[in-house]
Amino acid sequence: MRPLPYGRHWIDEDDIDAVVRTLRSDWLTTGPAVEEFERAFATYTGAHHAVAVANGTAALHAGGPAGKRRPSRAPARPRHLVERVGAL
Repeated sequence: MRPLPYGRHWIDEDDIDAVVRTLRSDWLTTGPAVEEFERAFATYTGAHHAVAVANGTAALHAGGPAGKRRPSRAPARPRHLVERVGAL
C-alpha cells in the first residue's frame, strides 16, 4: 500500500493571528470560532450542515448514525479509510 503524500503547510499571518485570538479567548475547543468554521465549511461545500470533530475516528463514529443505516447492517467503510484514520 502506498503511503499518503505529505504536503507542505501554508500558514500565513492571518492563520497565526486566528490561533492567537482563540488561545486568548474564553473558548478553546468549542464556541464561536468552531460555529463560524462549521457555517463556512457548510457554505463552501454546499451542505445544509457541518459538524466539526476532533479527529477521523470521531468523524467515523459521528457519521454512522447520520447514515440512518439499519441496525442489522454494519456501516460501509472503505478499508483504506479505516486504516488511514490515524493519519488524518
